[in-house]
Amino acid sequence: MADPIIQHSNLNTTFKGIRHATSTSENEIWQFRGIKYANIPARFRQSTLNSSFPPVYDATAFGPKCPQTIFPLRMEDCLIGLPPTITTVSHAPDIFDEFNCLNLNITTPAEAKSGDDLPVLVYVHGGGGFSGSNSDWWCDGGAIVKRSVEIGKPVVMVAINYRLGVFGYMGSSELGEANGKDNTANFAPRDIVLLPSLFTSPSPPLVLLHLVSNIANKPKHRALTWLSQHITPFGGSPHQITVYGESHGSNAIAAQLHSSSSFPIPFHRAIMQSQILGAPLFATPLPLSTASSLYNSTKEALNISTAKEIEEVDWRELIKAFQKSDPRNGFGHVPIIDDVFFLENWKEGIKSMGGQRGKLLLGCTGNEASVVKMVVSGAPKSDPRPPTSSLVASLSSVLGEPKAGEIVGEYGINEGMEGEVVADRLLEIVEDLCWYRDQERFSTFAKEQGINVKEYTFNQLQPFTGPFHAVPSHSLDLAYLHGDSGIFDGCESPETERTMQREVQDAWIGFANGGKELGNEGVLVFGPEGDVREVGKETFLGKLRRGGKWGVWEGIEHLVLEGIVGVIMVHLVGLLGQGVAPEEKGE
Repeated sequence: MADPIIQHSNLNTTFKGIRHATSTSENEIWQFRGIKYANIPARFRQSTLNSSFPPVYDATAFGPKCPQTIFPLRMEDCLIGLPPTITTVSHAPDIFDEFNCLNLNITTPAEAKSGDDLPVLVYVHGGGGFSGSNSDWWCDGGAIVKRSVEIGKPVVMVAINYRLGVFGYMGSSELGEANGKDNTANFAPRDIVLLPSLFTSPSPPLVLLHLVSNIANKPKHRALTWLSQHITPFGGSPHQITVYGESHGSNAIAAQLHSSSSFPIPFHRAIMQSQILGAPLFATPLPLSTASSLYNSTKEALNISTAKEIEEVDWRELIKAFQKSDPRNGFGHVPIIDDVFFLENWKEGIKSMGGQRGKLLLGCTGNEASVVKMVVSGAPKSDPRPPTSSLVASLSSVLGEPKAGEIVGEYGINEGMEGEVVADRLLEIVEDLCWYRDQERFSTFAKEQGINVKEYTFNQLQPFTGPFHAVPSHSLDLAYLHGDSGIFDGCESPETERTMQREVQDAWIGFANGGKELGNEGVLVFGPEGDVREVGKETFLGKLRRGGKWGVWEGIEHLVLEGIVGVIMVHLVGLLGQGVAPEEKGE
């Protein structure tokens, strides 16, 4: 077998990669890590294309991560659990570099080459927009590429990094005034826009705005020709690009679909897992005025006053000040309505994909509220726990007493219940408002826009250890998509789990190959016991969701829904918080 080397004439370099650990003698997989796709000229500036590579590029190690807060246990480790073959030290080292973190990993069948025209899967990781990287094990492309070869439908998989937290989601009118309107906001979403341009650049680095102007004024096939110049040496096809992401990664994809028409979409299919942009409180884009207030509060926390100073402050201090100042700290980051990338009327349409209406695979897990439970459990413990009467009073202040009573009645909440039972019912409300109901609304809207939509639900039960054992938790599908089959060794029914893994991988691979295998009608149900079936939409909403309850939300304005979710989150913190207050820690 040849060495994992790609001669890339257009970039004037030779990429030297690795044989992936999942390889066998019959099915070898190559991986090229840490390929820098963009430069960051300065903090709070849009990234520019990187087309400058040394004659030989060492792609054997993961690239740096965007600076971020490191938690004692990563979110996905808690939600997925720790498979027997994975430990908390299995993660790639936390090497941070604010200006050199825009890199990608490309996983290919061994000896894939120009002319193979393989479908390309581009993965955008989750983590709320404030954590994670493409080097996490649940983002790895080895297993899904290996499976694609086994079933005779080989794909190329690309996993990307983008800027996080304050570096990717800070925005303000002052930044625009100081550095040009193009640098007002949305640095992370536009990193992702820029990514495909690595494969489309026909020349040395270009400022993104110039690139977008060029693409917008060229026929779409010209952009795809540029694409072929840079992905084809890895065996990929510019005509079969599927972008997929989970949680915040799904929101990032939605941001591309809803962004300004000045930013053409270079992908042809999308898979959105476990989040929809616009969910009340959780994923509502921010007005620039709100972002500017956070920017000013962050400067005050740092005791500075100018754009120049905030660009020069130590990144560790900047992260602390931003998190301390952010009233949404703990919620995922969202796009900012800057009138450049993201417009006020973003909800009015979905752009075409690669010049076509495109295809969309859309779904959630069977217990998305697990991530909410995880977050609020870390809040300081409340003693005594708040009574249900205080919840009803707070909801009544937002909605009025009759409507508040109707909602708590619909979800079966009463004052005689134990606090844990009330918490479970409140988690159902958050799940409905911020995941399931929004998925249904977005699916309907996308179909009205002419997009071919296929829905799914992932109901397989978590087979590992941890607080969400036997729960179809948020992020669990990533273990089945990207984990090595060996992670299920030691589970109660390892072969059942591996069967489910193959089913999920085959569905994603089939979608990347055109999606014909998924059909058009019905909803795919994965699990809970390793089985896969298709059910009608009415059955799905009635038996696998709480669609019969959703009428209680009709007619309530979005801003009021945000107030409801806010009230419920405060009550959940009181009911479920198990942490220690900062003052008790001595902070």
